[in-house]
Amino acid sequence: MYLRFVCAAPHPYAAAELGIYQATRLIDWEDQPRWLAKEFRRAFVAAADGLAVPECVSMARTADGRRSVCWLKAENAPRIAATRHLAWVMGELGVPVAGIGARNPGHIIYRDVDQVVALPQGRVRRAFPRR
Repeated sequence: MYLRFVCAAPHPYAAAELGIYQATRLIDWEDQPRWLAKEFRRAFVAAADGLAVPECVSMARTADGRRSVCWLKAENAPRIAATRHLAWVMGELGVPVAGIGARNPGHIIYRDVDQVVALPQGRVRRAFPRR
């Protein structure tokens, strides 16, 4: 089983929602309490600690790289718990984040101990209804 944490914003190239790490750019830091900004930094570091940024995503020069989406492996309980906490903090900062699951994330183009990067095959399940 694989999990994605997403916000309501669209992925720029895939028929999917924007993932949690890209969604951090949507946070409006104006007038946020200092304690919440500090908690965000702590939660982000905890969730991302040791998580690789695959070259196929960071150097997305190909259509496949741009259309790919990242999924966390559900069996990594500490990583999932840390990411759920980050999702909660982001919600408090005005960017709601929800989790979705999939048994088959699509055609996997990268895999490590924490995650897979896959090209969606068909529609990716959505956490937020389209308007």
